[in-house]
Amino acid sequence: YEARKSISRLERIVVVEGYMDVLALVESGLANVVATLGTATNEFHFQKLFRHTNEIILCFDGDNAGRQAGWKALERAITTLTDQKQLKFVFLPEGEDPDTLVQKLGLSHFETLLKNATSGLDYLVQRLSDGLDLESLDDRAKFFGLCQPYIEKLKAGILKEVFQQKINNIAGLKPQRSIGVRKNQGRQPISKISKLEMKLASYLIKFPNLWGSLKEDTKLQYDGLLDGTNLIGKLIKEVKSKPDINTEELLVRLMDDPNYQDISDLARRTVEIDFELIKVDFQEGLSHLMVTLDKKSQRERLRDLGQTSSISDLRKFVSSKQHN
Repeated sequence: YEARKSISRLERIVVVEGYMDVLALVESGLANVVATLGTATNEFHFQKLFRHTNEIILCFDGDNAGRQAGWKALERAITTLTDQKQLKFVFLPEGEDPDTLVQKLGLSHFETLLKNATSGLDYLVQRLSDGLDLESLDDRAKFFGLCQPYIEKLKAGILKEVFQQKINNIAGLKPQRSIGVRKNQGRQPISKISKLEMKLASYLIKFPNLWGSLKEDTKLQYDGLLDGTNLIGKLIKEVKSKPDINTEELLVRLMDDPNYQDISDLARRTVEIDFELIKVDFQEGLSHLMVTLDKKSQRERLRDLGQTSSISDLRKFVSSKQHN
């Protein structure tokens, strides 16, 4: 109430944990403060706060409990963030809270902390990269995969695209040519990829070890898929080149592929059947796909023969198919 009364549109709102923190800051001259009072801040709370400001600063203790509270708040707030609506963090020294800090060092020191607050998305990067060696390809791939669910939660717009580019850069991926323009050149429309191929691709993206579970002679039967399909062939090539590849690294390797958006969508699909059943369905599906490709190849050869060859050539072709 005091915060709203101080000004019709707040430059920022500071969120602290306790009622005494609010009183200390208000008495020091900082009116735009609210307290959680032990309530877990959720998406609804952030939506309500963003009606009155474009910047929310969460102020927590710097101990593990405070940082964990900040992380949970960020997870709940991320769907509300845009290039205009920003979330920031201030983590105080251990043992300190806004009440004691203002009494010891004054309001000007606290306002300096607010001015230097950490961006919510920068904090996201810090948390997700913690313990990873970003010089390592495997850890960069893991980091990229960890970030994707949070990027998907961001609203479509400049912030989402800029943050995706930042993650791409950290992961060592090639930068996008421009912001706000999706690269469609060369992309195979999703409608032209069969439902069977899409299902098989979703299996292989989620379980790259499916290919390794096939017998070697069985794999040879599917060589025609490598260049004869728009999607599954690319995935098989990547899995063959690195048998121990995981989903995150597979996505990184295919980042520049024209069908990357479709591949990324498949990675998020839920697969609800048992892995042993998936193995059977995967192999049977590959066999059906090979039959479809063979029939397509035969039709194309007949068409080409009909256009360029003599009657004797057609007879030879028909005779060879009868013997097979």
